This record gives sequence, C-alpha cells and structure tokens, in this order.
Amino acid sequence: MDTRFYRLPNYNYALYQTNSINYISHNYNSSADLQVLTKYISMHFKVNENSIKLMDSGSSAILYIINMMKDIMAIDSVYIPSYFCLEVADAILTSKCKIKLYELNYNLMPTKAFIESLQKEQQSLLIFPSFFGKNYIDEEMLYLLSQLNIPIIFDEAQSFPMESTIFGYYLKYWFSIVSFGRSKPCSSVGGGAVISHNCSDEINIYLLKELKFIENDYNLEKKTSISFDTLEALINSRTIKEKYIVPISKIQAYSAYYRCLSFLEYKKSLSTLDAWYLLSIKDIKCIPNKNKPISEYSYFPIFVNSQERYNIMKIFGDLGIQCTFYYYPIHLNKKYCTSSHSSFSFSEKIFSSILILPLHQDLNTNKIYCMLSIIFDILKESEFHAEFLEC
Repeated sequence: MDTRFYRLPNYNYALYQTNSINYISHNYNSSADLQVLTKYISMHFKVNENSIKLMDSGSSAILYIINMMKDIMAIDSVYIPSYFCLEVADAILTSKCKIKLYELNYNLMPTKAFIESLQKEQQSLLIFPSFFGKNYIDEEMLYLLSQLNIPIIFDEAQSFPMESTIFGYYLKYWFSIVSFGRSKPCSSVGGGAVISHNCSDEINIYLLKELKFIENDYNLEKKTSISFDTLEALINSRTIKEKYIVPISKIQAYSAYYRCLSFLEYKKSLSTLDAWYLLSIKDIKCIPNKNKPISEYSYFPIFVNSQERYNIMKIFGDLGIQCTFYYYPIHLNKKYCTSSHSSFSFSEKIFSSILILPLHQDLNTNKIYCMLSIIFDILKESEFHAEFLEC
C-alpha cells in the first residue's frame, strides 16, 4: 500500500527506492538456486531447511500458516493489533477466520495483561508484531507467551534480516514470517517465507507438500500508481482483496538473498552512527525510545502533535524528506467486520501522531547522517511532540 501522500517535485530522501529492480534486470540468472535463500533463512532462525517455506509475500505466508492451523487445531479466529496491515486482515478473511483486534502499548507491543487474558483460548491464533525494526521481548513476556495454548506467528516482516524475536525450536505451534517487499528492510521485489519453530511430524508433513514454483513472474516494467491526498481517501478506495497461497518466484528469491546480504553491510555501516544518534535524541520528545540505536530501525518513526502533523510533513517535504502515516486503524474501517467492541484509543493516538521518515539501505550512511541532522535541528527547536508523550 503506497501511502506517500505529500507530493514532492524533487526529494533527496525517499521513503524507499526501486534499485533492486535495476539490479535484477542487469544481474538476474534464472538458474539461481532457491536453496540459497532457504539456507540463509534457516541459519538466521537456527532451524532446519525443511522448516522453511518460501512464499511470494508475507501475507501469503500468514495465510499458509492460518490454513495449516485450521487443519491441525481447528482455529476459527486470529488476533491482530488494530494498528496493523490490511493485507494481513485480507489474508485472515480469505481463510474464513474471524478477525479479533487487540490494543498496543506505548512500545507498540501487546500488553502483558492482554497476553494473560488469552490463557483460556483454544481455537484462536495470535499474530505478534515487530514494528519498524528489531523487537525486544523480555523474559516475562516470553514466559507468558509460552503459557498459551494457541499458535503464535511472530511477524518479522519489518525486522528481518535483523536479529529475530525467537530462534530455534519450541514445543509450541510457533512460527515466524518474513517479507522481501519494496518497503521492507531488505527492500526487494516481493517474496516472503514461513519459518516453523515446531519440528513435529505433523508440521513437517504439512511443509513437505509441494507448491509449484514460478519461473519468472515479476514485471520489471514500471507500474502505474494512483496517488491519494489522505490516508482516509486511500482506505475508502480500497476493497477487501482475496489472498492466495503462492510460492516465491526464482527472481524474487534471487533478489531477496542478495538484498539481505547488502542490508547486513548497510546495517554494519549504520551502526557507526549509533552513539551519535543516542546522544542527539536525549532531549527530543518526538522520539520516545531513548535506548534503541538507529541501526535497529527499519523505518524511522517519530510522534508529533496531531494538529501539526501536516505542517511538519510540509516542512520536511520542502527539505526533500518524504514522510508517510503508515497504517490506518482497522477498527475504524467499516469494511472489516470484527468481533471486538473494545476501545482502541492508543491505536488512534498512534495513527493520528505518527510520522514515518526514510531509513533504508539505498541511503548511504553519510546521507542518513545529513538527513537526521536536519530532522533533529527542527525537532529540538519545537514543541511538535505528541500529547500522549507527556504521560
């Protein structure tokens, strides 16, 4: 979903690039082995290669797991944050499961009280997000998750190939999913993967079922995109899309592998800014997490006064810095019927105050340093921060 609303005639700092398309068109070899990517992912998550299933997108991977758990555990509903991706909501509805929404806390994670409330659940599945980069789960949260009797998907679409939330195998129906889309950390031309952290026979048998691989289904020609002035206009124009379980194409696998490798080099270079970054943000209220280094972000979120957000976008836009709002709360979208009638006040606060700024491997470290310096100079001299950050 393209939510880059503020139109810039020229910009020095784009939210994401399409360099990977140019890379593929000049370097793609159709005989590239799909096992190279599988091996890389298996080593990253410390699981066997037969615990990996390569798909054409993150939402396709989620749909695959939901259908698997419907067959094995007869699940009929899926918990997701209200502030979340509509592509995932589409996948849930495609599976004929119910969407159940939950609220996030100030760290953009489920609350421990919510996780505790799921202890009696039997036929649901929980999707645990990792927003805007590397996620941290403390021992107490991991313990609470381990007490649940329902499957869990750790959504690493916005963090992989950074260090993942969980590794190895568990005596639970736990899974991770990754994505190689244009707006993801590896910033490629699509694709995703299912990672099973359960090595039971029933899971292994399910994963062994073959999907027909697509030789080359990616269109290298530039696609026409439709722009919208607001996120609300984009959401209102959107229809619920049926999702399909489609395997990755060889060209997607080839690109994803090499973009993952280049991302690791980028992250290593970006880490040289960590000490400077942490010192610079000490007095900037728009950035609430004062302990997370810049090299652990996949996008750079700030939280601003909702009344001033468009003006701030214009200030950044005039300086060539592209911004977006990202997600629209699902509970506010009438097209998605949910079973929950709870309050999602914090999801609404996130939506109304968040601004996403560029941070990706197609910006070199010097350019990122210059961009952040500009941003910090503006934010230090303002009271743009979101009201809820005063709490």
